[in-house]
Amino acid sequence: MDIKNDNRLKFNQGIIDFVEKSKIRKTFVQKTINVTDQDLNKLKIQIEEVYQKILNLEFFEIGKDCQDKDHLHYLLK
Repeated sequence: MDIKNDNRLKFNQGIIDFVEKSKIRKTFVQKTINVTDQDLNKLKIQIEEVYQKILNLEFFEIGKDCQDKDHLHYLLK
């Protein structure tokens, strides 16, 4: 995968603003995520892996006993 070397597209941080209040904190949650070159390299690999799984029709299934269907619990720590 090639990513264009464009300085206008460089970033080192992202912010996620949740649009619903946290059920635990009862407030709106905002998470700041720092992004390193290592993170970007890992993301490239994950994109390639997921792309291949989609082509092979290999999809993840959530178990019946999962309490967090959106798998967002790790963001609220």
